[in-house]
Amino acid sequence: MPGLSRQQMRQRRSSIKKLRASLPDVDTVLARIQGSDKADLSKGEKARMKAISKRFRFQDSNEIHKDDLSQILKHLGFIHVKDEDVKRIATETSQYASMDESDFYEFMARYGKYEHAQFKEVFDAFDEDGNGELDKEEILKFLTHLGYTPLRSTIKEAMHLVDLNEDGTLQFEEVVLLMHLYRNSEGFSQGEVQRFTTVFEEEQRRMIGFTAQAPAANDTTDDMVPAARLT
Repeated sequence: MPGLSRQQMRQRRSSIKKLRASLPDVDTVLARIQGSDKADLSKGEKARMKAISKRFRFQDSNEIHKDDLSQILKHLGFIHVKDEDVKRIATETSQYASMDESDFYEFMARYGKYEHAQFKEVFDAFDEDGNGELDKEEILKFLTHLGYTPLRSTIKEAMHLVDLNEDGTLQFEEVVLLMHLYRNSEGFSQGEVQRFTTVFEEEQRRMIGFTAQAPAANDTTDDMVPAARLT
């Protein structure tokens, strides 16, 4: 990146290499933040999106109805999903009431750009001293505003993983990496993720019987595993 010394570039590459273990799509996410034309959805992202969207497909078809997109986004870990924005982006993507797989991926790419802009607005609002960085306390406020309830120990570990220049604060691109890391790990630290693997597997097995046509009224699988299951 321009403006970085050789030592800083080496530090950045080393940090990215370590982060790949927890966030395999880190290179794609960074390219997307930097506006690269090559920042398409990664294979991993498409695989996860496909697995979730399958539950909402029409029988004997690879199409999904636009009305199900908000629910799909929630199952994928997106937060603050607003139906009016989902409908607008869906209409910009396709004129039809349903989407095939290629339309769905295009919609997800468009929604990702929309979410990126929303993150930037919130980031600027919580950058209280205007220095383009958030410290740990500002990060806690930022995540709480977005609907997460992180533990301080979780934030410390997550910040260490995404702090590419290791200065103890997070710039905007590092905050976006933090959000992707949080989404991939369901908001838990690495140790917690490993300890709760069994719970997640049980939830996935339970979700096999989920039908988009008749969702349960008390369904609790949208964003996180219920807290009661983790005690």
